[in-house]
Amino acid sequence: MSLVISTTFRTLSARLKSLVFPPHAVPGSTLYAASTLAGAVGRGLWLPFSLLYFHLVIGLPLPLVGAGLTGAGIVGLLVTPAAGSLVDHFGARPLFIASFAAVGAGSLVYLVAHSFLPFLVGSIVISSAYSFNMPAGTAYVAELFPSEDRDWWFGFDRSAMNLGLSVGVLLSGWVASAGGTGAYHWLLFVSAVGYFITAALVLAIPASPFQSGAPKQAGTALQQVEKPLTYITILRDRPFLGFLATQATLFLSFAVLEVAMAPFLVENLHAPAWGFSLLFTLNTIMVVVLQVPLMHLLGTMRRTRGIALGGFSYAFSYLLFAAVVGVPRPLLMPALVLTMIIYTLAEMFLSPTSYSLALALAPEQARGRYMALFSLGGSLAFTVAPVMFTFLLTLSSSLFWLVLTGITTTAALGVLLLERRLPVHTLRASRQEPEA
Repeated sequence: MSLVISTTFRTLSARLKSLVFPPHAVPGSTLYAASTLAGAVGRGLWLPFSLLYFHLVIGLPLPLVGAGLTGAGIVGLLVTPAAGSLVDHFGARPLFIASFAAVGAGSLVYLVAHSFLPFLVGSIVISSAYSFNMPAGTAYVAELFPSEDRDWWFGFDRSAMNLGLSVGVLLSGWVASAGGTGAYHWLLFVSAVGYFITAALVLAIPASPFQSGAPKQAGTALQQVEKPLTYITILRDRPFLGFLATQATLFLSFAVLEVAMAPFLVENLHAPAWGFSLLFTLNTIMVVVLQVPLMHLLGTMRRTRGIALGGFSYAFSYLLFAAVVGVPRPLLMPALVLTMIIYTLAEMFLSPTSYSLALALAPEQARGRYMALFSLGGSLAFTVAPVMFTFLLTLSSSLFWLVLTGITTTAALGVLLLERRLPVHTLRASRQEPEA
């Protein structure tokens, strides 16, 4: 009897371990995980009070703050293509490290800013650093982890980012409530230190990471004759451009929670003030707890099918949001909670799988450029979302949800149609990537 119990316990333990831990142990993976958490906590410490700091501490009018942040965001968009080229030229690791150090440096500029000009300089430095962070970070995952593990690590990144942001936001709220406006300087300083710690942790990861199943030999004949890919060449890659178009459309859904949900709840549904906080917290907890185990399920599917499943789930949740308008008042919050669960599942299906497929489609010598274009598509979606969403919500909340349903369904169908044009080896995580 004890042998049966012991065997059952070991079996359950092994299954739980397979759900929580990555498929393979890779040197430096613990440092990478710690760096993700440290960066997320640092961002969470600063994010809730940034506008208040610019307005109350530096003394800038809010419209001027908005103009400065928008201008810095435009600079970041313009820098993104150059960031991809530099990642391909110098390698992902040094630029990934430099991007975190630059965010920390920009935060220190805020700390000594007393007028608009240094505020703008700090904003431009941080925005440009984030333009490097995404293509460098994604390409670094390809350098550090074997191809069959990357989907899991993209899922971990999303889970850890949500956890770190939540911890940072909670800590910052406690510090600000205890110290008032005077505590904002400390929050900003500790946030900057968090980014420097993140850079140091990545720097401590061994500099000879796993690449494509085995270390590559320098100076092969292929590398000697291989011509570097330019953006002109990449723009001729029609399957990738088609994938990019579908993802930019689907990425609009990521902005729904942050941009449209609160106005919809307050203005259209007249929901209680705590309703948005409840739905936002539910979304965060689900991603933190379920994203990593879910990656093992997604690993059994074609990546295109996982992305399409996310798109269709988004569309279904939007139909439910449109229908919530007619729900009786006592059932309003339960209906919203159920709809948010479906919305969050869609997010977890789509996001890490999309990054994995984009990375798989990128040739090794041009990962930085490919991921820079992928990042640019996402940035454009987040730039368009506020204007588009507020305009549609002003016209009609039902129209807003139906438009989102239509474009999301179309994009999901587009991914399925595109599947036959994508290289077969990119559709699933594999143990060995083919040579160029």
